[in-house]
Amino acid sequence: LELQRRWGFVTGEPRWAVAHKFPAEQAMTTVEKIDIQVGRTGTLAPVARLAPVTVGGVVVENVTLHNEDYIKGFDSNGQPIRDGIDVRIGDTVVIQRAGDVIPQIVSVVIDKRPANAVPYEFPHTCPVCGSPATREINEKTGKEDSRRRCTGELICAAQAVEGLRHFVSRGAMDIEGLGAENIDLFFNAGLVKTAADIFTLKGRRPAVTKARAERRE
Repeated sequence: LELQRRWGFVTGEPRWAVAHKFPAEQAMTTVEKIDIQVGRTGTLAPVARLAPVTVGGVVVENVTLHNEDYIKGFDSNGQPIRDGIDVRIGDTVVIQRAGDVIPQIVSVVIDKRPANAVPYEFPHTCPVCGSPATREINEKTGKEDSRRRCTGELICAAQAVEGLRHFVSRGAMDIEGLGAENIDLFFNAGLVKTAADIFTLKGRRPAVTKARAERRE
């Protein structure tokens, strides 16, 4: 204790102690398919659906692929990742949970790649509304944005639903009892198409009750 007192602390950290962190646990699995999700700003976000595998005590079935460059084996600056190897449906991949939280693909086991595995073709149209999906040019850098976005805006149901989900979320209006599940239900039933529609639900109670009853059937 005397030695600890003499060595003291620097910026709140003890000079007499060293913290060691265990490396993240890794596991091997296969990519069964790649789905495209559309966010509220129109960003097309690819998600790899994996054969379920346990990593660090948690079953992992999905992992984000971020954007089309990431799938091809490059980061947002054009630098190679995973040794520049792309991700294909059918690939055997090594995954880990970054920070023991977020699952990510660390590498592709190229020796196990199926002979019929082909490079993934990222869609150039929105999978929901069919509008063109483009990569905008960054005005400052003159380079393409790493993200491809749906140009459908108001006519895109995916953007509308995600926008409504954000509107009622804790980080926005924080409307109690009206979560993502209810937003999906009311949107599909035609009861809520815009944020203003949310505030008229009370006056349309019979329609709301009917929609909820049909969901339970």
